[in-house]
Amino acid sequence: MWSWVAVIILIFSIVGCGSVKTDSTASKNSSDQTYSLKFGHILARDSAANVGAQKFVDLVKSRTNDKVQIELYPGGELGNEREMLEQIKLGTLDMGLIAAGQIANFQPETGIFNLPYIFRDYNHVYKVLDGEVGQEISKLLEEKQNLQCLGYFTQAFRVMLTTDRQVKTLADFKGLKIRTPEAPIFIQTFSKLGANPTPVSFTEAYTALQTDVVEGIESPAETLFLGKMNEVTKYFHKTRHLFEPMLLVVNKSIYDKLPSDVKDILQAAAQEAVPFERKLVEERDNDYINKIIQSGVKEVSIDVDSLRLAVEPMYNDYKAKVSKPELIDKVISMK
Repeated sequence: MWSWVAVIILIFSIVGCGSVKTDSTASKNSSDQTYSLKFGHILARDSAANVGAQKFVDLVKSRTNDKVQIELYPGGELGNEREMLEQIKLGTLDMGLIAAGQIANFQPETGIFNLPYIFRDYNHVYKVLDGEVGQEISKLLEEKQNLQCLGYFTQAFRVMLTTDRQVKTLADFKGLKIRTPEAPIFIQTFSKLGANPTPVSFTEAYTALQTDVVEGIESPAETLFLGKMNEVTKYFHKTRHLFEPMLLVVNKSIYDKLPSDVKDILQAAAQEAVPFERKLVEERDNDYINKIIQSGVKEVSIDVDSLRLAVEPMYNDYKAKVSKPELIDKVISMK
């Protein structure tokens, strides 16, 4: 039987790397230990992302015979997205689904995924995320940000709602106060379009629209409807201006301390949950657009080609901000 000293040493060797909790017995074999991980994100409980996250959690639980328990906290229960990302980097939160644009505040390369109109369609997105570009960016996060990326969840292409202004042409964006995430690419995109981008936490966006702090909001249709943004807006615009992957990330120091069989299960569960979530996103997108319009919001036709031309110079501008500018060309040229 181990001495109390040995037990204490074992516990601290695992818990000391972050917030993951373990229940140790007399063996270092993972089959004799349980692990408790906290997993947070800001999206709604009914969102495709959270359904996909729950599938990941259930797969891990099943395949480890309940030895790994992941507590899932959707809807910003653990803080806003910036706060959760910082917690994961520090290790006070184990893992999360974090938007690429938010991570770009620390690792600009993830912002490449957010460049406006860089993706043609979902197939283009998936080839990039699952191919060389996605792998290189994941490696940068491991090396520079203490983040282990298990996979890329997605959201639908983003659309726009406004309170009183119909936006039909590029000129109609002038001075429009639009809520954006606290992400550089989003802010730059709407500045290029002539709008007045206003970063506001999504949890505060409803009130910001209601009180005229902002005049518009952009996000996937699902996010807008589940956030009830259609209740405080009048016009819908199918701009499809940006795409936002959600990275399933774990604090790398915590991840590295896990036994190899547990890491293998986490990776395999992520690889199964990712395509499940992506399929759900695509299936739901038109449904949520229809729900917004059926709620009384008027759809406005918009000249998307003029928007695309206005933001195109951002590609070369962003090359100066990243360590691997060739990744932008690889995304554009991907067939």
